[in-house]
Amino acid sequence: MAQHTTVRPLNLIPLEAFMETACPYCDQFLDVPDDIEGTSTRCQFCNEIFTVDPLFILDTNEVGENAFAP
Repeated sequence: MAQHTTVRPLNLIPLEAFMETACPYCDQFLDVPDDIEGTSTRCQFCNEIFTVDPLFILDTNEVGENAFAP
């Protein structure tokens, strides 16, 4: 399973100003400042550059059976 880390300098930015994202290359989870959404950043784990997008997790317990039907 992927490790989860927070990228933030010594609590200088309030935790509410962060969003969760994942590197598309190594699948590591990161908390990044929400003001960098849509910009390119370098993953601290694999050093690949990727565009920061918010991570959305679908809770399958709250979705009806027909949601996945073609």
